Amino acid sequence: MSTKNCKSCGKEIIWATTPAGKTMPIDAESETLWLLEGGVGICESRCRGVIVHRSHFATCPQADEHRKARQENGRTKRVDDRG
Repeated sequence: MSTKNCKSCGKEIIWATTPAGKTMPIDAESETLWLLEGGVGICESRCRGVIVHRSHFATCPQADEHRKARQENGRTKRVDDRG
């Protein structure tokens, strides 16, 4: 899997394709989440680790600069615009 560097923060990212066919930047660095069965903090014979990557929109300090605008009721809104 090839990696690139974010043009804003320089962090290493991977471009993933969503089920809808859109591209999404994800952090190249992965982490392991543990799925526990039997309750919080109890890892008996039925627990497993899942390797995940975070969306780079969640970790990039300049993420808002890269969000695409959308049309709503004839008016352009930023994705993060609440008004």
